[in-house]
Amino acid sequence: MEDRKKMLLDIEVAARNAEEERKKYAEDQAAAARAAEQAMQTKLEEVQEKERQLAQEKLRLEREAATRALSDLDALGNRHDIQSSSGKPFESLCHDSLKLLVDRLNELHRPGRFKLKKTGATPHKGDLRIDFNIGDPRPSLTVVVECKDYAGPVPRKEVEKFENDVQQTHEEVSFCVGVMWSRQTHFVGVMDGPRRTAHGHYCHMVAGPLERAVVLRELEFFLRPHIHEALRRNVADSHPAYGACLDIFRSFVGTRTLPALESMRDQLAKVIEDLRKQEKRTHGAAPAIAVSGRKRKIQSSLPSAWSGRK
Repeated sequence: MEDRKKMLLDIEVAARNAEEERKKYAEDQAAAARAAEQAMQTKLEEVQEKERQLAQEKLRLEREAATRALSDLDALGNRHDIQSSSGKPFESLCHDSLKLLVDRLNELHRPGRFKLKKTGATPHKGDLRIDFNIGDPRPSLTVVVECKDYAGPVPRKEVEKFENDVQQTHEEVSFCVGVMWSRQTHFVGVMDGPRRTAHGHYCHMVAGPLERAVVLRELEFFLRPHIHEALRRNVADSHPAYGACLDIFRSFVGTRTLPALESMRDQLAKVIEDLRKQEKRTHGAAPAIAVSGRKRKIQSSLPSAWSGRK
């Protein structure tokens, strides 16, 4: 009996020790998991803090750059306002202001593409003209500028004459928009800001008195989409396929799903097939083009009409 009691006591002690070991092991595991979670949280907070600091630094630099640009424009505007009070012709002030805008556009795109001209001596050409030339003989975009320094509101007939001048210039160039700039007064029967003329052309009506810096910012925002449209037209006119491919790529911007990419591939394949048929009718032969799956193979060299060689 004594041996049996001793054996039961030993078993009870062993079970109690095993239970204590199990609890200690579980506590150690929980502590290790909490430590790992805390370490991960600390690392995540460090990464987030670093990203926040980088974003703040980038925002600070952008604000400083914007402040410097606005200060330069404001300084130019104040300088022009002082000159205008001394009797300098308003057309010359417009020319000096637009020269700054042209310089900025050349910096944003490519030096020499934007050129400012005085056209006041030529009838129906406006007072100033900005030409955006990408390389063709004719400008890809022309901006006709009319300067008005009236003591009273600009008459409606002057606005209509300007719209006709824009239409006439549009017939001579590839693409034309207009800017009518009144120094002190508004226009009769026409709201300020961007609008479309009776001929369907875009114009921006600037009515003063405004600081030149404000006007330059307005004109830059007005011209930006028309510059992009001129670039698109230039590419599309270089070859019909370019415009079609640009439209296809633009319609699939931001989509990365497999069905969307396959749809884009099928549309591009159709453009290529149409080009092959067109070249075959024109030249009697065409490059063999195969589009299947992920491969596009051209089995013969492109004709001179595609490569630009004569």
